[in-house]
Amino acid sequence: MIKKYSLALILCIMVITAMGTKAQIATRQYFHYENTRFNYGIDYPSTFAAEPESVNGDGRVFSYKKECSITVWGQWNALNETVAQRYRQALKGRTGVSLKVLRSNYYIVSCILPNGKIFYEKCVLLDAGGDQERFVCATAVYPKKYRKQFDTFIAHIFKKFPTNPVPHQEND
Repeated sequence: MIKKYSLALILCIMVITAMGTKAQIATRQYFHYENTRFNYGIDYPSTFAAEPESVNGDGRVFSYKKECSITVWGQWNALNETVAQRYRQALKGRTGVSLKVLRSNYYIVSCILPNGKIFYEKCVLLDAGGDQERFVCATAVYPKKYRKQFDTFIAHIFKKFPTNPVPHQEND
């Protein structure tokens, strides 16, 4: 009888542990990153590790267990590209595209990469026509096993990306 209860207790602990591991990535808490060079921000799940900002200050990578990543960056529109041109570049060579959205100031592309991971990208043109015209982009790359959790993350993160850009001010 004691063996029966011990086995039941061990099984309960295993189930609770497994549930806790899955719940870690399914967090509803977010941290916020602000990029001062390109004046944009993004929320990211609190369970993700923030890698150091890139040397040139254009963005950052956030990762979870080396399986999932969210990468954000900005770049000046020195080539005077349109959103449509960038959109066509993002689609070039991609197979299995499941989502294509093109608007006047942003695009979204999602597909399955050759390694089987899901790729999701949103790229936004800020200050169009102004002297600080720039693209700010964010990508998420993750295994299919995390699709349900990332659907929640993407709904939160990418719907608001970039968060509250304020007019860029030049240094005097």
